[in-house]
Amino acid sequence: MARNPGGVPVNLQRMKDLGNKLYKQGQHAGAVEVYSSAIVSLSRVDDTTSVDFMRTVLANRAACYLTLEKYTKVVEDCTRILAKYPFATGTPNPELMQKVHYRLAKSYHHLEKHDEALAQLKMFSQLGGSSKLETPLRTSILQAQGNHHDDRSTPAPPPSGSLLPLKYIVRVPGEDHGPMVYDELIPAELCAANPPKSPSCQFLTELVKKHTEEVMRSRPWTCWNCPKRAVSARHNPMAYVNLPEPLVIDWFMPLCEDRGRCDEEGKQFMCEEGAEDMRAWLQSQRFGQSQ
Repeated sequence: MARNPGGVPVNLQRMKDLGNKLYKQGQHAGAVEVYSSAIVSLSRVDDTTSVDFMRTVLANRAACYLTLEKYTKVVEDCTRILAKYPFATGTPNPELMQKVHYRLAKSYHHLEKHDEALAQLKMFSQLGGSSKLETPLRTSILQAQGNHHDDRSTPAPPPSGSLLPLKYIVRVPGEDHGPMVYDELIPAELCAANPPKSPSCQFLTELVKKHTEEVMRSRPWTCWNCPKRAVSARHNPMAYVNLPEPLVIDWFMPLCEDRGRCDEEGKQFMCEEGAEDMRAWLQSQRFGQSQ
């Protein structure tokens, strides 16, 4: 059996290349068929040199299933990678590991398995995944959790195009001062049970950007994690806009430098403890609860 320099059978490499081409052309169902043929053929080969190839093809097929909204299939392929073809410590391809955990997080989210989704998102973050992908997905998952556990009857939606009052609350971990509270307005359609994702993410981004400079100038900040003077900050906005009184709570973490050790530890802290602490604080403040 002819093989390429990487030890993969040439005919299987051609299948993978064809699947990649179909995926880029938007022919996702066709790409699934080609990847599936390659997976079946490779499964018949008792060859440990092709493990990386199998991981990649399974991950590529999972990407197709994600686009096709076949979330159970995504979970099957990604968990198969982690169970049968686990990554070794110090793997040379951390980006593939990130993709596997991110695709699992998105799929579990759509399957309404929110705890599993957060666990996979935590792995994605710990592997160095992009906060631009992590933050909006985490916000969406936490918002869905709030909707799921809210036993109140759903009120009739307000008229399209209307605005609702919203409180933007900025908290700082370890800060003795109380939170900073800003009164804002939010489009009513973003407070629905399943709000449109792109406008919701854009609203959060613009809301944070609007107040960042004012918050930074409000006092001489010290880094949240060390005694150095803060020169920038990490924002961790969490939307609770399905409550009777819509909220966005931003865990504001002053930083001594961008992309430094304190920034990375802040990211890890939010994954491991921040979200749960935020929910506990929200409950203790009784925001959005009827009196």
